Amino acid sequence: MLSFRRLKLGHVAGGWREAVGNCINEERKSFTTFTTLNPIRCSRTSNHFSSPMLSYPTRHRSGMSSHKIAPSRSLPSENTKRHFFGYFNSSNPITDALMQEEGSKEITRINYANIKADHFVAAVAELQERYDNDLKLLEGMIQEDQSLPYDQVVPKLEEISRPLVILQNIIELYVTVKKDPSLFESAHEANSMVQLSHKYSTIIRDKLLEIERSLDDDKDEEAKRVVAHLLRQQRLNGTYNLNNDDIANDPSAMQDQIKDIEDRLGKVRYKFLKKSALTMEENGQAASPQELLQMMYELVALQQHLAKVLGFESLGAYSLEKHNTIVKDVNEITRLHEEFSKDTVATFSSDEFQSQFLDLVSKESSFVNMKDYLELESVMKGLFDLSKKLFSIEIVEDEKGANGWHRDVRLFHIYEEGVINEEAIGSFYFDPYQRLQKDMGCFAMSIEHIRKPSSKPLIAISMDINPPMWEDSVQTMDVQNVTNLFHEFGHSLQHLLGDVKLGAYSGAQLIEEDASEVISQFMEYWLFEGGMLQSISSHIESGEPLPLEAVNLIQQQRKATKANELLHRLFLGQLEVELNTTFDPHGDDSIISLQRKLAEKYCPHHLPPKGNIDPLIQIFQSNASGRSTQQYRYLFSELISADAFDAFLDNDGQILEDKVLRSRGMEFRKHFLNGGSKRSTIDAFKQFRGRQMNSTALLSRYDL
Repeated sequence: MLSFRRLKLGHVAGGWREAVGNCINEERKSFTTFTTLNPIRCSRTSNHFSSPMLSYPTRHRSGMSSHKIAPSRSLPSENTKRHFFGYFNSSNPITDALMQEEGSKEITRINYANIKADHFVAAVAELQERYDNDLKLLEGMIQEDQSLPYDQVVPKLEEISRPLVILQNIIELYVTVKKDPSLFESAHEANSMVQLSHKYSTIIRDKLLEIERSLDDDKDEEAKRVVAHLLRQQRLNGTYNLNNDDIANDPSAMQDQIKDIEDRLGKVRYKFLKKSALTMEENGQAASPQELLQMMYELVALQQHLAKVLGFESLGAYSLEKHNTIVKDVNEITRLHEEFSKDTVATFSSDEFQSQFLDLVSKESSFVNMKDYLELESVMKGLFDLSKKLFSIEIVEDEKGANGWHRDVRLFHIYEEGVINEEAIGSFYFDPYQRLQKDMGCFAMSIEHIRKPSSKPLIAISMDINPPMWEDSVQTMDVQNVTNLFHEFGHSLQHLLGDVKLGAYSGAQLIEEDASEVISQFMEYWLFEGGMLQSISSHIESGEPLPLEAVNLIQQQRKATKANELLHRLFLGQLEVELNTTFDPHGDDSIISLQRKLAEKYCPHHLPPKGNIDPLIQIFQSNASGRSTQQYRYLFSELISADAFDAFLDNDGQILEDKVLRSRGMEFRKHFLNGGSKRSTIDAFKQFRGRQMNSTALLSRYDL
């Protein structure tokens, strides 16, 4: 059974939806269990940087490509009954909710406890039919009236595609938290039936280009960014090429060429992901480095060719465009790496620092059992109290039950402070524990996007805490569990507090990729500042808070670990940049020599052993899942989050007093959270801090 992992909060591009249609036949021939790598979810939850200076990352299990083609599907026959909105008789909990009339007084919510594997295919059949018919109507209206403005086109486009997008989110969630073969098969079949044709429609493309030209400076920023996002999808799908007007008028030639390249890419990616995941214990022999290197060269060549066909100078430039990054030039990434390497490599790679790091790690086993001080309910209360203080929200658990996908799942609602009797701002499911039928790792993902005025956001937060032995046992956590929770809750706040009109097009999932970790890292800082660790801790027997000596040790270990992570990220980030820009797969320089050269520059104290290509495997596994040029994003996000968090400290580096803290928190909410992706993260930072960001705050956190 193929297991799907969340790549990034809300990001669809490069994820399993693109992959599944292209490896479905391959996977059914070899029905082996794999887990896709998780490069973008959250650095806390992957193995990428767990102990980067002590051992290189182990090979991630991985099982699909990110190759994209227009999926094949069988439309219902003409005799199939068309169901409009709420006027039908159905026992499918998905369609019961998603085919309601907009603005219905009595809203049917999805009962996740009742969803079965066969509901997915049945839901897609109905929702796809309605989408196809509604899209044809919209295209007809556009052709009939060329003067239709933004307000009569884009909101309608979001409305008709919204049910299918939500359904895709639900399927993606279920194959992660409820693994079983029948569900896997149904997910594959349902995915192959989904076709969001507006992304390829030349009628929609031409109208969007016209709308883009008509939007003036007085139009709200959300509208401009939504149109830019939709046109980006069109361009990346080959509907038009800025550098070739002939193909722009007839996109079929370009789309055929793209399909041919992606067909070949999909096969190589799938083979690489499968081979690079094998171990001797599972397969009798591990894939040889020579075998994997041959596929790496082929992947680089094909990806570079695809980027050229689409009109980009390099694969790196294509990836920056695809993932809607703040950084628009890969040379800026190199300059960022150079800036930080000057101050960090010599200091953190020294024998003295590495000896201190090893001493700190060894102290953990001889100190107090920290898990005895960190209990789940106390930690959650502390997190919710912090959110109330900073953002004036109240979080209340649903007493009626969650109707979730597992009995451990809980449902919480978020309200404006002091008005919990009114309608909630949004809601989230909380799935805290590890289990056999659930992927390892932590993630937060959107299920339903906000759509004003009728629909509120709904997300899922999944953790991997060891479950209690008995139902009445106190649930303890380790420090990493707590860090993961704060991190994922930061992602969640971006979805839940976004004040946007069209969440599917301007919600948090479309925030620039290299700024997507800003809020999650910002929330992590609060865990280790201002006495938070002590305030949320309570010994399970004595009730005493975590000793100050333990808190100091945790903070020292975190700082040392973050320093080692930084060096490893500089190395992997620049390795990825050069693979995607300057490296010539047909040239004289080998890919191994490139890895060695950059390891000597950024990680001289921890060079890969001879014959070890694990850093390259990590990069190619990431890119084979559609995530080129993403390693730098952690560092870039932390530049912003560290500088933003600095606004909550006084001149002595202490947390501001409560009155000022609350005011500053609401400013942060206004600029970073309420805005969703309707404004640039850089603009949000400027409005919050009143200046451009700089590296001073982050460097000071490393004592540099």
